[in-house]
Amino acid sequence: MKSNGASKAEIGEAVKTLLALKGEYKQIAGVEFPQGGIPTPKSSEQLTSIPNSQSADEIITKINEQGNNVPTMKSNGSSKMKKPKKKENVPINTSKTTDSSQTKKITKLGLEVPKVAENLGDWYSQVLVKSEMIEYYDVSGCYILRPWAYKIWSLIQEWFDARIKSDPLNVENCYFPIFVSRGALEKEKEHIADFAPEVAWVTKSGETDLAEPIAIRPTSETVMYPAFAKWIQSYRDFPLKLNQWNNVVRWEFKHPQPFLRTREFLWQEGHHAYATQEEAERDVLIVLDYYEHVYRNMLAVPVIKGRKTEKEKFAGGDFTATCEAYIAASGRAIQGATSHYLGTNFARMFNVEYEHPVTHEQLFAHQISYGMTTRTIGVMVMVHGDDRGLVLPPNVATIQVVIILCGVGVSTSEDIKQSLTRTCLEVYNRLKGDNSSKENEIKNSNLLCKGSINIRAHADLRDNYSPGWKFNHWELKGVPLRLEIGPKDLDRGQITAVRRDTGEKLSIPLDMHDKNNQNVQDLLVDKIHKLLEQIQQDMLAKAEQEMKNNVIICHKWSDCAINLAKKRLLLVPFCGRPSCEDNIKRDTAKDDGTAEIGASTMGAKSLCVPFEQPDGNEKLKPDDKCIHPECNQRAGFFTLFDNLDSLNTTASTPEYMAEKRQAPQWFSTDSPQKQKKLDKMENSTNVKQQGNPYVPEDVKIVNELVPINIKCLSKMLSLKKLEIKCPAGIKLLSPPELISSHLTKLKSLSLKSVKSFSGDICTDLGKMSMDLETLEIGDCEYLPNDFSMVLKKLTNLRYLRLENCCGKWKEFAEEYFDAILSMKKLKKLELINIEFSDCVAQKLAKCNSITALLIIPAYVCQSATINFHLLQCIEKLSKTLRHLVWGFTKELLQVTDLFITQYQQNLVGFGCSINISEKSEPRNNIPILRSEPKPQRENQEIPENIIDILSVPSLQDLLNSKMNCQLLLCTMTSKGS
Repeated sequence: MKSNGASKAEIGEAVKTLLALKGEYKQIAGVEFPQGGIPTPKSSEQLTSIPNSQSADEIITKINEQGNNVPTMKSNGSSKMKKPKKKENVPINTSKTTDSSQTKKITKLGLEVPKVAENLGDWYSQVLVKSEMIEYYDVSGCYILRPWAYKIWSLIQEWFDARIKSDPLNVENCYFPIFVSRGALEKEKEHIADFAPEVAWVTKSGETDLAEPIAIRPTSETVMYPAFAKWIQSYRDFPLKLNQWNNVVRWEFKHPQPFLRTREFLWQEGHHAYATQEEAERDVLIVLDYYEHVYRNMLAVPVIKGRKTEKEKFAGGDFTATCEAYIAASGRAIQGATSHYLGTNFARMFNVEYEHPVTHEQLFAHQISYGMTTRTIGVMVMVHGDDRGLVLPPNVATIQVVIILCGVGVSTSEDIKQSLTRTCLEVYNRLKGDNSSKENEIKNSNLLCKGSINIRAHADLRDNYSPGWKFNHWELKGVPLRLEIGPKDLDRGQITAVRRDTGEKLSIPLDMHDKNNQNVQDLLVDKIHKLLEQIQQDMLAKAEQEMKNNVIICHKWSDCAINLAKKRLLLVPFCGRPSCEDNIKRDTAKDDGTAEIGASTMGAKSLCVPFEQPDGNEKLKPDDKCIHPECNQRAGFFTLFDNLDSLNTTASTPEYMAEKRQAPQWFSTDSPQKQKKLDKMENSTNVKQQGNPYVPEDVKIVNELVPINIKCLSKMLSLKKLEIKCPAGIKLLSPPELISSHLTKLKSLSLKSVKSFSGDICTDLGKMSMDLETLEIGDCEYLPNDFSMVLKKLTNLRYLRLENCCGKWKEFAEEYFDAILSMKKLKKLELINIEFSDCVAQKLAKCNSITALLIIPAYVCQSATINFHLLQCIEKLSKTLRHLVWGFTKELLQVTDLFITQYQQNLVGFGCSINISEKSEPRNNIPILRSEPKPQRENQEIPENIIDILSVPSLQDLLNSKMNCQLLLCTMTSKGS
């Protein structure tokens, strides 16, 4: 069709037919029909197992015929005015199969999740991978930096390196080894204490253990300063200013995140030594200004400069200056870069000293260190990215302008295509300019794109992708400006510019030269420069406004928790004492049901004491006290605090709510879908006491469970494990509900010691996910008569625990065990307080698939006969059992002990029918038949010695002789195990 010059309508119909045939092929074969070849189906069984479908060979033949027809039509010169014939609809096989092997994941160019708080981790991961910033690696916490990301780091490195090498710092680059001896690392204990848990050690060379483990540097103070001590001998050796660009390893235990928290990362670290404190402190602040420039002028990310509190400063240093950024999507601040004044602390430890030229006194050097990492890239992505992908500031974009040829169709003449291509290349060359003065530009310009040179442009002239695909591709990669050139643009003598940050479209004339200028200034290039500068400024302004809106000045303690819960940064009066900071963290973590409802469970953490303090009406007054209500100290300054417990940016990371007496108010009102996981919630029972000694005295007699109920939890669409347990003796007066339609991903369900579930709860089990692997039913008042049918549906069950079951065993034991026997994957079975009978013993003996058994018959069933049958049953399972727990109720042991005491007092009255294995004091004895009793006729004498009463050790020895598994005998009360 294409070679025959067919009309668009005809070709469109033919393509639809071809796609329909390929869709049918996928339904039959289970794979996509690949371009350029005929695929081999997965198996003949897959093709024949689908009812009412054509054979794969027929479909392949049709696809090939139709595929050959499409290119023929275009060159045949079919009239565009000719109305195409109506095509018959090709039937598309819509039959479905549940075979997972026939399902192929469809990959999409764009992002699949929006940039919202509850999906932030997933969004972040997708945007980095799909925009080709990183690739995941098979070592957790380590990532491959692809050129699109590494170029950003290179641009940062070029500017910062040129800046620190020039006046006033004049730093020199160097490189020190990555390995650190244990002695050097541990020399400064206070400093290394913060890094000790994260230090990675090399302990072997091949198969040989090293004589002494060698650490991989987490930072380089202890690596460099022994050399400083050798090189500095006189005041003439000052200042010593070194910087190195390297990688470090910190084996983070937290969930790693690309760029933000990684186990290996790239950074620069500078280390200086001075003769005076004034010089050192001056350069600390100069470096901090450079860091601010990197964030503000290159990454378009605003930062708050300040000084870390005593609690948060760099270990071993005198003070730490920091740049703190804010990520609005997570409501969290993040440390951007730090610069430390170390005083003479490290100089004393490593003997970095010199002789004073006048007094000849030996003095220690004053030192500073500073560092900036690839975290800068992650912060930029978090701050500017959107639902369509990256949004790169022009000053760090690998490609600042992408030129795309568009509006070219089948009927477009070759002359027009060539003219468009020439125009694209002409614009590309005009933008690219001359690179000869690049180094000078980096040193002397705030904007890398400033001037008439060095616009990083790219012309995308690929003909195997549509313009729409290219638009999405470059939007995903975050290119700041897209230039579109089509036939209509060419006719009008213009190009269309589209901003990535706002989506705004602008028309720019192509022929823009100032002929009055002697140098013939290219006004098109100048226009693009100005547009890029405007984009840079607008992105910074937007981020600044977001930060400004979320920094709240608080003078009242009662306002702190409320604003922390809203994911805002707090600027509060603070005394600066570490002990007071601990109290603030502790008390903002409280949830006492009053002003702190909804507050963080981890508390607030200080970020810095901003250099720019509030002024005007908000200015600190002489009589202002520290924000903490228990602190009577005068506030020395405003300090910035952040909420440690805002939503994490890690993909699918659990949120923990542990040891809480009362559920926070937001949990029952906010959308539960936001929570990925609740690790544990000892929720507000608000129970009726019912004389239970285990209920705390301060629990009031309240008759209803608070609104945080199972219905609320059920709305967590991704919930995989749900455990509900009440204290023994407690009855819920407001029965919780399970929403079975929401629990489709549930893997584990535990209902322990819950006496008042609604009648439908067990029925709902059958409607839940058939993937349920763990089920615990304990002490429930209600089990429907058809509960065995519910169990039969849970074919994937691996662990089953049934407790008490409220009288249902006697009547339905056989049905229950038929269901248990149908569970082919069942490995662990726990039966507690069940009414054991001959039927149960016979059925249990057939459960050959289980490898772990816990069984505790009810007290009324622990007779000598029942124990004998249970022993027989256990013997039959001995080939497969690996773990056995056999429990006895204390009431049985007490009655048996009383019986033995009476027997010993009156031996004659009992004859010789009972053999007591041990004549010591009666304790924990179990009655058991010695052999299977035979039916007795009337007036026939009862055989002697048919019952043994065994102590627990004796029974243990008996079982050990019959079985080869891990064995435990235990005791319990009849009320619970």
